[in-house]
Amino acid sequence: MKINKELVNRALEAAGQEQLNEEEIENNSARWRLIKDNYLAVILTTLSKTSWACATTRRQLVEDEETENQTEYGYKYFLPVDCAKAEALSDNSEYIIEGNYLYTNTPEAVLVFVSNGKSESDIESRSPEYEQPPIIETPEDYPGYAEPNLDDKLKEYIELQLAAKIALKITGDKQTFQLLYSQAVVIEDNVRKASLEHAHSKEQGEEWWGDRI
Repeated sequence: MKINKELVNRALEAAGQEQLNEEEIENNSARWRLIKDNYLAVILTTLSKTSWACATTRRQLVEDEETENQTEYGYKYFLPVDCAKAEALSDNSEYIIEGNYLYTNTPEAVLVFVSNGKSESDIESRSPEYEQPPIIETPEDYPGYAEPNLDDKLKEYIELQLAAKIALKITGDKQTFQLLYSQAVVIEDNVRKASLEHAHSKEQGEEWWGDRI
């Protein structure tokens, strides 16, 4: 994954800072190091907390037949390495997650989840249907992560969260931090409400956004 510099510059502007220039990046300036230390962390935290539809996918799970299953469930599956937040099994059956495994009574289980784009050398052997992201020839800022799929709301949320961290760590301006953070929370709350409405629609027999993935 490469850092989206347009997103970063919008975050800097929101925090009252000047945009990054190429010299800062080439010289690994303090501001650029601050961005690198927080950019991926903000994205991973964001994807693990809320049901962002643009980053949601579904995948048939691969059963672990080699290690012992000590639960009351009949099947033990590998949890996808890029699973940031599990949403549901496609048949809405019960399941639990312990460590890197998902347990359920559903054969050939399909998981709907928010993906963080993380890759692993053996992910293809775990899930033959997994499509590896295209190889990016330019050097990556975060090797092992594919470019995230961000819609406008998710981009805005990440920008505000990153801007809040920048404002606090560069200037120590707690008022600006709180303002930016509060704006991000409003976006997140709206996304949560929309997700709950979709779930309610599914219970009433209408199409659910997860069924279109």
